[in-house]
Amino acid sequence: MTSGGGLRIDVEWAGDACEVVLHGALSAAGVRLFDDALELALEQAGSRHHEVVLDLRDVVAVDARGEDELRSVGLRARRAGCQVRVLA
Repeated sequence: MTSGGGLRIDVEWAGDACEVVLHGALSAAGVRLFDDALELALEQAGSRHHEVVLDLRDVVAVDARGEDELRSVGLRARRAGCQVRVLA
């Protein structure tokens, strides 16, 4: 679990998927934290050709920087060689 800038992120494996669970606000203050967690998940999942599950159900707000990061997730997953599924 990592936290900062009003955002907490849990990263864990569940079966064949690496789950990235966000809690709080995805804003400019937490973008670096999100980027680092996502990069780790994509690296681990991509090396095994597995799936990353991005769970946004506990996100209370997203600002413009957070939106930019979310828009990049699909491309980053393809580059890492894995699938991404979003729960919202």
